[in-house]
Amino acid sequence: TQERFLGGLYGSFYNVIADTYFTCSDYMNERIKNSKYFQVKNLVSVGQYRANYLSLYENKNIPKEILLQRKMGKKIVVGLGISLNSLDWFGSNVDIARNWKSQKNFIDDMIKLSQDIENIFLILRFRNFKWKSLPYFEDSLKKIREIKNIHIADNYSEYFNSYKYCANADLIVATFTSLADECLAYGKPLIFYDYTRNLKKIV
Repeated sequence: TQERFLGGLYGSFYNVIADTYFTCSDYMNERIKNSKYFQVKNLVSVGQYRANYLSLYENKNIPKEILLQRKMGKKIVVGLGISLNSLDWFGSNVDIARNWKSQKNFIDDMIKLSQDIENIFLILRFRNFKWKSLPYFEDSLKKIREIKNIHIADNYSEYFNSYKYCANADLIVATFTSLADECLAYGKPLIFYDYTRNLKKIV
């Protein structure tokens, strides 16, 4: 089953060999048929199937911080950040999109957004928060603790928490994640946060 829409657009980086492959769209079926990197007999488009999770939580099981801020008249913005592939600075730099600097840029831009627009409450959500103790991020995390309308959702003890936040958001600002694809498929207002579109080539 295809979980990432973007995966079908890759070349040799993303290969699938299968008898039957459930895809996210008819468009993707055509892309895969014409790709030499996919060896699939039967293609069945089923959509972004995990988008259904969002319907389970929209206006239900709403996180308490969202309920509180809504009562105060705030619009809810969820920022979906990256997960660091490595907690080692040098190790993370092999990935242009998932390294320490790109993580910090995202956090600092979200801090600026929370300060530029006063009537929002911005919730940051990451795949994990293992990097919180790294000194590299301390100044950014200190700012977040001092600003009233930005918060890091760091409860990872319950399943589908990220879906709960996104389902009840007025806007989502996201790095490239499968959850962002699912939010788009569900119809949530979403802006992709992506500096890589400015690249001309990767060496």
